[in-house]
Amino acid sequence: MIDEAEADSLPAYHTELNLFVDTILQCVYDHAQERNIIFSSFHPDICLMLAFKQPNYPVFFLTDCGEEKMADARCNSLQVAIRFAKFADLLGIVTKSVPIIEAPILVKTIKETGLLLFTYGSMNNDVTNVRLQRKAGVDAVIVDSVLAVRNGLQQND
Repeated sequence: MIDEAEADSLPAYHTELNLFVDTILQCVYDHAQERNIIFSSFHPDICLMLAFKQPNYPVFFLTDCGEEKMADARCNSLQVAIRFAKFADLLGIVTKSVPIIEAPILVKTIKETGLLLFTYGSMNNDVTNVRLQRKAGVDAVIVDSVLAVRNGLQQND
């Protein structure tokens, strides 16, 4: 998004989103074979286009819960991300794990909307945090240390 480019002092340029999404979809259709694929993006318009252009793969909206203020209001809070994902008929959201770990009751609120919930972030590399999220009902966690987290979960289950 343009505000991210400006914040990082990158040159302003225009990407034709329709062509961008079509290119990604063509690549996936050409090479996915039997792989399980999900699409996710921090860019709400990319999520909309992916959802409108194809019915085969689930689409998730990524959010950092407003940690960095963006020009697009759909990116600035967990609440708005949930509303947007429901409006766009997405399968779910992928949020930073921090608010979920700090307030696990949020999982119930999100799940009551019918959305799936995935989380990401460095706090997911701590098995205790993953265990808390699993107990709260988070559908998936994205971790850096897959083997270490998996082993940690198996040791105490």
